Amino acid sequence: MSATPTAVDLLSDGLAHELPERVLRHARELGARRAALYVVDIEGRWLCAVGDHEGFPREIRVPQAVGPELPAGQVEALGDELCGAHVSPMWLRHRAVGVLLADGGDEHALDQLARHAATAQELASGYTDRFAIARRRQETAPASELQESLLPPRVAAAPGAEVVGAVLPAYEVGGDWFDQADAADGAWVAVADGMGKGPRAAALASLTVAAQRAARRAGASLEDVARAMDEAVCSFDPDQVAYVTAIVARWDAAPRRFSWIVLGHPRPLLLRADGTVEELGGRGSPPAGLLDAARPLEVREQVLAPDDRLLLYSDGVTECTDDDGRRLGVDGLSDVLRSVGGPSAAALVTAVLSRVHSFSGQPLRDDATVLALRCVAVPEEPPPPTS
Repeated sequence: MSATPTAVDLLSDGLAHELPERVLRHARELGARRAALYVVDIEGRWLCAVGDHEGFPREIRVPQAVGPELPAGQVEALGDELCGAHVSPMWLRHRAVGVLLADGGDEHALDQLARHAATAQELASGYTDRFAIARRRQETAPASELQESLLPPRVAAAPGAEVVGAVLPAYEVGGDWFDQADAADGAWVAVADGMGKGPRAAALASLTVAAQRAARRAGASLEDVARAMDEAVCSFDPDQVAYVTAIVARWDAAPRRFSWIVLGHPRPLLLRADGTVEELGGRGSPPAGLLDAARPLEVREQVLAPDDRLLLYSDGVTECTDDDGRRLGVDGLSDVLRSVGGPSAAALVTAVLSRVHSFSGQPLRDDATVLALRCVAVPEEPPPPTS
C-alpha cells in the first residue's frame, strides 16, 4: 500500500484540472474498491461529484450547508446518508470544502488524503474552473459570478469568536456581499447590499468591498471604512444616484465588544445565550453614496456574553415572500433564531438559510445574505487536525 501523498505531491504531479483523478487514484492505492470526490454546490444543498463517481450518485442531497462549505459537526452527521461509504471530510481549518467517499481501504490514510486534497483543491481552484463548474447546478449570470468571486471563506474563527457568513444567490442579481477578516485582537465583519440588480449592482458590490478592504488594511477606523465606501460609491457614476446599504463592524475580543455602523441597512439581531432575541437599535446613517460629510456617523457598541450570537442580514432575507405574497419579516426571522438548536454560529446561519428556502418555495428574486458572529469564552481550536 502506498504512502499518503501530501498537498505538494498532489499539486506537483500534473495539471490543476487533473487533481480529482489523482486523488481518486491515490484512494484506490490506499485500498478503496471505489471512490468519489464531491464538492458542495453554491447554495449549500447538494454534494456534486467532480469527475468519475464510480457507481456513487452524481449528486447527493445534504442538510443545508453554509454555501459551498460544510461547518464542523455537519459532516459527521452525513455518514448514513452517503451510501454507507466511509466519509472523509476535506478539512481546511474550520470548514470542509468537500468530501471523499470510499468503499474499503485504510480509513485513517483516506482521511489524511482528504485533508491534503483540501489544501490542494483550494490552490488548484485558482488555475482551473473544474471545481467551480461542479458547484453550479444552474446557469449563473455574470453579476452573480462576480459576486461569488468577492466572497471570503464562509466559516472562520477569530480571537474570542467564530464567524459564519453565506449568500443564497438569486443567480441573476449579484448586489449582496459579506466580508470578514480576523486580526490579533478581534475581527472585521461587514454585510452590504448594492442598489439595483444585475451588472450595476455587481459593480457597486465589487467597488465597495474593495474600498472597505483597502481602508481596513491601511489601518483605518470603523468610521474611516464607512467613509471610504461612501466615497467609492459617489465616484461610481456622478451623473446618476447610486447607493449601497451596509453594516460595517469591528469585534474586539478582550472586552468582548462588538462595534458597528449602520448605513441604511437592516439592524442586527442579538440572540442571547438564554434564547431571547433583541433587535439592536440606533439612529443609523444614510446608505454609502448618500452620506453627509459634515454629519458624524453613529458608532454603536454591544458587549456580548459567551454564546451570545449576532446576526447581520440583507433585506433579501426578511423580504422574501411565500406563495401568498406574505413576507418573512423581522418577526419571522426572530422566530427562526429562537428555534435554533445548538450554540454555534453555523447552526444559526443554516437555520436561517433553510427557512428562507422553505418559506419562499420558489426561485429567489433577491439575494439573501446572512453573517453570524458568536462570542466564545476562549479561542476555539479547529475540530480536525490540519496536517
